[in-house]
Amino acid sequence: MSTLSGVERFQRLLEAYRELCPVHIAWKQDSPLMRVIYFLVRGFVPNFMTDFTTVIGKTIYFSDPAYIEEYPDSAARTLAHEMVHLLDSRRCSWPVFVVGYLFPQILVAGVLLFPWIGAWALLFLVFLLPLPAPFRAWIEVRAYCLNILTAHPAKRARTWEHVMRQFTGWNYYLMMPFPPMLKYWINHSLRRAESGRDATQFRVLHIYEEIMLK
Repeated sequence: MSTLSGVERFQRLLEAYRELCPVHIAWKQDSPLMRVIYFLVRGFVPNFMTDFTTVIGKTIYFSDPAYIEEYPDSAARTLAHEMVHLLDSRRCSWPVFVVGYLFPQILVAGVLLFPWIGAWALLFLVFLLPLPAPFRAWIEVRAYCLNILTAHPAKRARTWEHVMRQFTGWNYYLMMPFPPMLKYWINHSLRRAESGRDATQFRVLHIYEEIMLK
């Protein structure tokens, strides 16, 4: 068993992941951008600054340094989740990743893009509603599979329940309110990750297991 502390193992995991792609760690409490996002989402995600980790570009925003110091194992599992996002965004290009993640709500921008159609442009406001977001859901399925696969076997069922609540609740704006379809997607992604058919998930998982479980 490793004699490294939890924080040391987290740092070693971070360095190993940096060999896959550049990644920078920052703190939400210090970020003006995170405060702007919080202002936009606080109505349905009031704990955005404290209970959520966010990745934008090459930067992973944790709540604050105390989270990693106090809960290094949980932070390591979160890091694995976010690395899937980072690698996926590199593979399909960051602009495509962002548009897919924000679809269909991003279509509300049509109000500003098509002003010449007059009052009809206001119809784009319908995309402010919590409509199902299949692309965002699939992106998160791939990352949340790492939460399930890195969970302690005794806690895996509880992790499954947590993941289902994330997808069907307000934290992600009701992005996948169809539990049977969601379960199918998760099981499909889990099989691909464990078998190695999905190279991204498999690499992230393998590195995690090599550092955190030995």
